[in-house]
Amino acid sequence: MRLLHVSALTAVALLAVSWGGSASGGSKTFDEKGFAFTFKYPSSFQKATSITTAKHAGGSAVDRKGVGLDRYNLIFVSRFQLRISVTSKNVAQVRNETDGLFSQLFGKRLRGKRIMLGGLPGYEYRGALSKPPQGRSRIEVLFDHKVEYTVNCQSTPKRRAELDRGCSQALGTLHQK
Repeated sequence: MRLLHVSALTAVALLAVSWGGSASGGSKTFDEKGFAFTFKYPSSFQKATSITTAKHAGGSAVDRKGVGLDRYNLIFVSRFQLRISVTSKNVAQVRNETDGLFSQLFGKRLRGKRIMLGGLPGYEYRGALSKPPQGRSRIEVLFDHKVEYTVNCQSTPKRRAELDRGCSQALGTLHQK
């Protein structure tokens, strides 16, 4: 039985991303309407103006935003509506469903690591991607009552170190508005 019904899964491989903005020193802030949190990211990252995904599992995202270095090396966040309210008190009840969805997405059995990020409970998943070649994703699934957010840090070998630093900055500064 699906507890979340319309829940989550974000895409893994991007087919098309349009970029906006320009690079400058320092950091920028992700603060988008419809997302209950903000985070800092390197100013060398540009805002994605359009994100198209190649693969997903679960329901469709209500909204998706992203920042990154290029079409395959980016941090993108997705928002999903849920059928039930998920909080730190009942997040364990949805673990099997999220594990199943991410296992389907990555093509191997995964068990999420329980996390609390920016005051939101959730699970973290890491896996290899078939597209882009040698791609990897680190996905944080965060629950805010009847809203689920995924923060996907996706990289390829050429830009992995740079993207991983940006991901660490974003996750380390993520907090609720």
